[in-house]
Order: sequence, then C-alpha cells, then structure tokens
Amino acid sequence: MGHGAMAAAGTANAVRMAEARCRSAIMEAMAEVEKMLRMLPLQARERRVGMRQRCSWERDSAGDNSGEHAMMGGVQREEKGEQQLTMAVTLACLPVGGPLMWANCGNALKKKAEDESGITYPALLAFRRPPQSNTFISEIERDLGRTLPGQRGPRGEEDYFSSEEGRSRLRNVLVAYSTFNPTVGYCQSMNFLAAILILQIDEEEAAFWVLATVVERILPMYYHRSLLGLSIDQAVLKDYLCAEMPAVCKKFEELSCDLSFVSTNCLSWDCVNRIMDILLHDGDAQILLRASAAVVKLMQNKILACKTQEDLLMVLKPKEGTLTLEKGKAIEADQLIKVVFTALPPIPDLPQRRALLDQSFRDKLRFSPHIQLAPCPIAGI
Repeated sequence: MGHGAMAAAGTANAVRMAEARCRSAIMEAMAEVEKMLRMLPLQARERRVGMRQRCSWERDSAGDNSGEHAMMGGVQREEKGEQQLTMAVTLACLPVGGPLMWANCGNALKKKAEDESGITYPALLAFRRPPQSNTFISEIERDLGRTLPGQRGPRGEEDYFSSEEGRSRLRNVLVAYSTFNPTVGYCQSMNFLAAILILQIDEEEAAFWVLATVVERILPMYYHRSLLGLSIDQAVLKDYLCAEMPAVCKKFEELSCDLSFVSTNCLSWDCVNRIMDILLHDGDAQILLRASAAVVKLMQNKILACKTQEDLLMVLKPKEGTLTLEKGKAIEADQLIKVVFTALPPIPDLPQRRALLDQSFRDKLRFSPHIQLAPCPIAGI
C-alpha cells in the first residue's frame, strides 16, 4: 500500500472514530435528559413534603401561626417554580421542523394512494382534463400571480412566484391536487398553503403529498366549497375567546365586527413556519385556533383602544401586511409560541365541541354527511 493510500485510510479511520464518539456523546446526553425529565415530578413531590415538614416544625416551635404563613409562602413559591419548570420543558419539547420533517408528513398518504389505487404524482401531472371541465385550471391560473408577491425562493431567489420556476411548481402542485380530489378540486387560499410547502420543502412532489395530507386529514373540510370545517373551528374559536378574553369579545360586538377577522394570515414568515411545524407534528388544527387566540392576547390593548370598526380592521388587517404591537414591533415567533403554551389553556372538549357544531352547521347548510365523493380519474389505471 502506498504512502498516500495509507494516509487516506488513516484519515478515514479517524473520521469514523470521531463520528462514533459524537454519536456516543449524543446518546449519553439524550439518556441524561430523559432521566431528568422522569425524575422531575418525584423530586418536586419530595421537595414539597420536605417544605411542609420543615414549616410544621417551625410553627410548633414558634407557638403561633408564623410557621403556617411560612409554609404557605414556601409552597406557593415551590408551585410557581414547578409551573415555570413545566413551561420551560413544554417549550423545549415543542417540535422544531424543517424540510425533512415536513416532507415526511406526506409519506403515509403517498404510500396509500400508490398501493391501493396506483396513483402517482407523475400520473396526476400527465392527466389531461376534458376542455369543458377546466374551471379549476382557470381559477388556479388567476391566483398564481397573487401568491406571496415579493417572497424570496428556497435558495434566495427574488420574487420567487413571479419566476417561471416558481409559478410552474405551484401550478403543478395545485393542478395535480385538483385531479387527485375532484370533490375539492381547488379552493381559494389553497395556493398560499401550497406555496409555503414548496418554499420550505423545496421538492415539488413532496410538497404535493403534504398539501394533500393537510387538506384531507389535518384540516378536513377547511378547503371544501362549503368551508364546513373552517366554519366549525371559527365558532369554537369565538367561544374560546369569549371565555378567556370577554372584554375583547365585547369590543368586537360594540364595533359590529366578526371574530372571523382574527387569523394568523398577517404574521411574520418565522411565525408561520413555527405554527406549521406544530400543525404538521400534531396533525390537528388546534394550534391554528390557539395561535389566533394568542394573537388576540398579544394585541388586546390595541384592540380595546379601537373606537370604530375601521380602527379595528386596521389593527387586524394592517396595510403594511404584518401585525404589530403597541410600539410598532412585529410579533416574534418565540413570543407567539410562548403565549400559546404558557398564557392560554388548551381548548377544553375540542372533539365534542366540533361534533356538536358539525351537526348544527350541516343542518343549516343542508349538507349530507353521506356526500358522494368524486373518484380520482386516474385511480386504478
């Protein structure tokens, strides 16, 4: 073996050893964190019992109620410390996504479609609709130019969805979905969801399968022409806001403004990505409702200061495009997520609330629960 080959082999061995050491260190650190998390409740109980015993002894020795006050103060401080620790652990354990995590969310539906119906993304793109059924295509073409104007592309390209590549990828994903699910076809605002997925995942087919997963499994009936799913969750959000922030609800009523104006559409790109991380990880729309409530919580001073309906609409839908707090500072992602998980409680009985509202809205819309779904035209081909 030559000198160069020996040197290369030695370098490769050194790299492998370094990688093994890194893996070992990571595994040890993860095991230690897991052990600490398991021990936290037990340690908290032990500290609280010790505090009570110590304060009880101090009260008996003093012969008055000073020990009782000391015990109550100590326990309250202990409880506050535990709450802060729980909040820290909760925030630390929230999913931080990325292209791979987002892309993986579409794998289950992709496999099901391929295995059960022989549906593939290339086949969806290759399908050509009859000329008389191109309504969705014209709607998609109309919305392409309205999608995230000025937004940089996944590799920093200027105004990505005005470029040929950006428009082509967005068109392909939306047209393919209109073929995949003719019952939904295309619904306004689906272009924004598809664009967000394309920008983050940067792989057209993967973005398509995640879009299909979100529309059909995570946000069912949000993008249906009836907007049934969205209407139900807006009603849930209204009840939740009125319970948590009654003064804000009263202000909306005074100014004859609907709470449906509250949304996460005017948040920064970082906020949108963090919400999507949790939405895709949890597979449920509750994060959208709680994030909307967090927006109201952060902006309630500006909301309560509004005198007219126009003032309120300017606060919720600013011309600048991004929601701002009192001093003109945009809401930051960490700030929003902290409010979601530490300042607001979970929405109670969410499945039951949705079920009750579902029937009520279906009755109003005369919407059959046994609606006949149009089959994908390439299924089984």
